[in-house]
Amino acid sequence: LQTPCGHNFCLKCFQKWIGQGKRTCAKCRSIIPPKMASQPRINSTLVSVIRMAKLSKSNVAAGPMKVYHFVQNQDRPDKAFTTERAQKPGKANAASGKIFVTVPPDHFGPITAENDPARNQGVLVGECWEDRLECRQWGAHLPHVAGIAGQSNYGAQSVALSGGYEDDEDHGEWFLYTGRSHKEKRSSYAPEKGVRYDGIYRIEKCWRKVGIQGFKVCRYLFVRCDNEPAPWTSDDHGDLPRPLPAIPELKKATDVFERKESPSWDFDEEDNRWRWKKPPPPSKKPVNAADLEERKRARKAIRQAHTTTSLVV
Repeated sequence: LQTPCGHNFCLKCFQKWIGQGKRTCAKCRSIIPPKMASQPRINSTLVSVIRMAKLSKSNVAAGPMKVYHFVQNQDRPDKAFTTERAQKPGKANAASGKIFVTVPPDHFGPITAENDPARNQGVLVGECWEDRLECRQWGAHLPHVAGIAGQSNYGAQSVALSGGYEDDEDHGEWFLYTGRSHKEKRSSYAPEKGVRYDGIYRIEKCWRKVGIQGFKVCRYLFVRCDNEPAPWTSDDHGDLPRPLPAIPELKKATDVFERKESPSWDFDEEDNRWRWKKPPPPSKKPVNAADLEERKRARKAIRQAHTTTSLVV
């Protein structure tokens, strides 16, 4: 991150410095604003520069680096939320635009190049979108508003962490997810704007506890396990298996659930990468190349046609 005086620090070093009660810059002793001390933000621009410098250095001997051209959403066909009619009810109720990837709505795991006929690269870690509607067009998270995409008896395909849930804790490589909204709080790992794809996470534990507002809530421990480096680091490698973090609140938690079988998505020591050790859950839905709202309207039209036919008869 970057302080107002213009000096850059690693987030963990900054948090350690602040944790010692220091409220001045470690280099020039300028005052650090209270908001930055309590809610530091990653300097995503600096992270990108460092990562690109590393990539350039590593690709000098390997030949020219492949360049991917991202098509801006305004240049894509059938973009959502462009007509006057769509804008009246707000984005939460607007129909989304064209789906660009060939994955079903209940797809688990990374979206690879074979599912991306538009760009032939897949959805990359660190890729950002303007909003949920644009994110939906690339299959990363389908619901417009809901934070969880999934089914109670099948599994969760994706989670949108807003950085604004009162009981949530976001530590980048792992986070605690609850789902009770409190919009004033922001995460140090959140993008400056829009929605960002951070990679693959898996749930290691879940439990119940009394939340900050006094209600009993369900808690989920998500741990990152992706082959690509996280968007907030300048590393050139992905995750390695790590010990689970210590969660103090587990001492007072109830109904603690832990995985009893070996995980389907796990680290392969021979390949030195994360992969499906067991086949992912089979899809129960067709590839969603059309808008869900269009399907609903079509079903409604069919029902009305049946009703009209019966009345005529």
